[in-house]
Amino acid sequence: MTSTSLIERLNESLSSRLGIHFHPDQFGELEKSLVDAARELGLNDTDELKTLFLGDSLKPEAVTVLIGHLTVGETMFFREKKTLKALEEKVFPELIASKSRGVRSLRIWSAACCTGEEPYTIAMMLDRLLPEPKKWDVSILGTDINAGFLKYAKKGVYRDWAFRGVPKEIQDRYFTQTPDGRHEISERIRNKVRFSKLNLADAIYPAESNNTNAIDLILCRNVFIYFKEKTQRQVVAKFKDCLNTDGWLAVGLTETASQIYDGFTRERGSSPAIYKKSSSPITPRKKTTKQKTRIRPESKKKEKTASEMALLAKNLKDEGKLDEALTWCLKAGETEKLEPGHRFLEGEIHLEAGRTEEAESAFRKTLFLDNDIILAHFLLGNLHLESGETVKAKRSFEYVLDLLRQQDSKTEIPFSDGLSAGQLSKTVKGLLGKENAA
Repeated sequence: MTSTSLIERLNESLSSRLGIHFHPDQFGELEKSLVDAARELGLNDTDELKTLFLGDSLKPEAVTVLIGHLTVGETMFFREKKTLKALEEKVFPELIASKSRGVRSLRIWSAACCTGEEPYTIAMMLDRLLPEPKKWDVSILGTDINAGFLKYAKKGVYRDWAFRGVPKEIQDRYFTQTPDGRHEISERIRNKVRFSKLNLADAIYPAESNNTNAIDLILCRNVFIYFKEKTQRQVVAKFKDCLNTDGWLAVGLTETASQIYDGFTRERGSSPAIYKKSSSPITPRKKTTKQKTRIRPESKKKEKTASEMALLAKNLKDEGKLDEALTWCLKAGETEKLEPGHRFLEGEIHLEAGRTEEAESAFRKTLFLDNDIILAHFLLGNLHLESGETVKAKRSFEYVLDLLRQQDSKTEIPFSDGLSAGQLSKTVKGLLGKENAA
């Protein structure tokens, strides 16, 4: 049996057993991960590792080592601020108001929680948001397929790298510094979170036995990039069954392709990565007819700079006030006609309002001013994909990969709210794989 056929069979087995799928274009990355795993396990070569896995002869601890090399453990506290802002201003207030009228309890599940930063972030947010937190029964579950990640999460001790962009007052309030310069989370916050191993691809959920039933909010961010679309749909369907009526689902900012979220809706003005359980399926966006947007006259008390206008527009967009946001964004664009950031923001506003034709136009104008803005190419590709223009989508995604190859994998993508080049690369390769398969 050739190494090529072995890796193809391994890939299918990884997908069916663990939910981890690699497109053929990613086999080089897969092979590198296998080399590291085989070395750690003391095996002769990767073929031996493949054969053992395919024959179901790897011990559980060896499988854990393999998973550790196949999955990305890069995360941080308070990641993807756009999503967290929507949780703080929309999701949690609704849940708190609803639960205040009855049993004061909240059940939250951080699926694929990696090393624990996400569920601990949620615990810290609720500690600040809940009225009289001691009177609430808060249950936060963190699950992951990687036992090594969970062991790290349970310790609750982190290095400086996990606090990128976190205000110092948060660190001072919830962490104490250890003698070796790391930071340990407070026992009060740690006790709010429980961790357990769970494989999203084949586990049974919802189930009382693993505490995945009657959930109010599920966070599953930057996980679907590992799954085939069939597995994505299966997981989303199970998530819907896990959620209470009017429960919520938060996904990664690059995982918002509407076709997989049957049974969920995204409310206008919320983060594109936040979905609410619904009895009616979500429908793909359709191109809309262009509409002229009137710019409201403003008083001349004090002229705002273009930067101030853009910041105001961004804040209004995050609050869901899309018409006002667009007004100020267009003003900023008129003041600084050659600033691509204003056009990109215009595209984001149109996208959140469901005006896909205007969004596409704005992203094209962005790239006319600066053709190296990676996220504009990516969002254009998504728009083409959702409207069925697969050739254009493929062209956009391939250009994104060309740009990403020039970046370090840990480099933060501009305008992305913390998304790394490595994460976006994996997402795009997955999308390209689906297009090639089609």
